[in-house]
Amino acid sequence: MSFGLDDLIRAMSHGLEDVSVGGTMTFQPGGAIEIDQRFYRAQAAWFLGLAAVARRGVGLILDEVFLNGGGTQAELQQALRGLTVAWVGVRCGADLAETRERQRGDRISGLARDQADRVHLGVSYDLEVDTSKTSTVECANVIVTKFFRT
Repeated sequence: MSFGLDDLIRAMSHGLEDVSVGGTMTFQPGGAIEIDQRFYRAQAAWFLGLAAVARRGVGLILDEVFLNGGGTQAELQQALRGLTVAWVGVRCGADLAETRERQRGDRISGLARDQADRVHLGVSYDLEVDTSKTSTVECANVIVTKFFRT
C-alpha cells in the first residue's frame, strides 16, 4: 500500500477548494507554511495508524514530506519502532522542483523551492536519490537493487 502526506492533507481538507487543510495550515506568499498544532496532532495519529497497518504485515511505501525535517522523522521513527524501515531521501534541485511545480498546476507557487532543502534538514537516510540528475525509473531501480535484490 502506498500513502503519503498528501493523503493526510486531503483527508483533513474541507473539499477541493480548501487550501487551509481544515484551518490547520496557512500558506504564505513565497511558499512558506504556517502549521497549527491541530495538524501536528492529526499527523501523530496518522503515523500511529500507518504503523498499525504495517504491524499487521501489510507492506507500506510512505511518501512523506518532513515538514519539520528531522523532528518529523523522529516522530515517525517512534511510531514505526520495531518495524523494518528503509529511509530513502528523494531530492531535486530547487530550480527544477519549482519548474515541476509550475507544470503540475495544482501546487501553491513557491512551495517546492521552500521545501527543496528544508524538509531534509536533520533527516538520516539509508539511501538518497536525486531526480534532477537521474530519471525516476533509474531512481526506482537503484532503490529496488539496494533493498530488494540480494
